[in-house]
Amino acid sequence: MSYCGTTDVQLVYSDYKTLMTKSDSTGTTSPASFMTSADEWLEAEFYAHNMTPPPADPISGTYDYWLRKATANFAVYSAASSILAERAETDEVWWNSYMDTAQGIVDDIRSGIKRLSYQSAAWKDSISQAVPIANGTIAAPPTSVCHSIGQLGGRYTSNIPRLIEIEIDGTGTSLSAHTFLARLAGEATDTITAGEPCDPDGWTSIGWGVSVIWTPPLTGSLVIGQKWRIYCTPIGEEVPTSGGAKSGRRQWA
Repeated sequence: MSYCGTTDVQLVYSDYKTLMTKSDSTGTTSPASFMTSADEWLEAEFYAHNMTPPPADPISGTYDYWLRKATANFAVYSAASSILAERAETDEVWWNSYMDTAQGIVDDIRSGIKRLSYQSAAWKDSISQAVPIANGTIAAPPTSVCHSIGQLGGRYTSNIPRLIEIEIDGTGTSLSAHTFLARLAGEATDTITAGEPCDPDGWTSIGWGVSVIWTPPLTGSLVIGQKWRIYCTPIGEEVPTSGGAKSGRRQWA
């Protein structure tokens, strides 16, 4: 089974069928030949980094969205390069962007930035990003203000899952004059720390390996009661003993 189908390719480049008719006078070149080429490219990319290509999703029976999108982009690049390259008057051709997109997706899969549909989310490995939430009549705060150490690969050190809530509990004339408290979500009296400055120049430890750092909101201002939540779990991604795509500690069943 190919990693992508004609529909996937047409979603990436709607004029793909027209491109095929330009291949020769009869227009008989099969679109499948370029999709096969894309399959071979994808597998070569994984094998080159000591990774076996991930199998089809065991639930849906189809390949993951990102695998389909990467190979569809490469199929467009491969087809356009093969059919139109001799007519191009410059190396700066429009189809190069499809190769860049395909390569970028595969690089992100290998690094773990992009996860496949049946993998656990990145935050399930340890510490999530700080996720903004609404607090009664107080709207959810901006996403790019409170940042958790999980974004840099920080590891949760406890064997008990926790949902930590960060809340602005004081405001001032500058970001560092604002303060926050940290508590276990749903436990109003179970405060971990309070009155901590929103430090934009260093990580503030909350405990269990969890720390936060702050950046000024691009628009508006922080108000008392704005909340974020950080999901912490000791349950890492299950690593099978054999098979699947792997790189270091990461492996796909």
